Amino acid sequence: MKASTLSALLAIALAATGAAYAAPQNEQNSEVVRISAQSVYRHSSSEYASYENTYRLSNGQVVKFTQHGRHFYATVKGEPRYKIVGQSPGVFLTDSGALIEFHEGGETLTITNFERMSALAQMGQNVTVYASR
Repeated sequence: MKASTLSALLAIALAATGAAYAAPQNEQNSEVVRISAQSVYRHSSSEYASYENTYRLSNGQVVKFTQHGRHFYATVKGEPRYKIVGQSPGVFLTDSGALIEFHEGGETLTITNFERMSALAQMGQNVTVYASR
């Protein structure tokens, strides 16, 4: 009896193993996930010149945008300077992860995740500040 029980368990185990076999993937039965790196938008010096200014933010702090050679920077008064990289026309991302969006040709701006640029704003998450000239 023990041998027949053992044989039955072995048969069930082999059947389960066969059922768990995954068929090879082809284009009809697989989903492909493509991850691409976001390309950098290259702002021209003349385009950036319209953003190169000092702005008083809605929280009372001051941010200044400067250009040194081919690199652009944002500096909150009393904080380190952050390199900013173009994402699209009027949109930049700091190397710390804050998103800067200029509007109306640089007359107004929005900074999302401002806590990544200022120790004074680190009390919150997803802090957004606004400014206009």
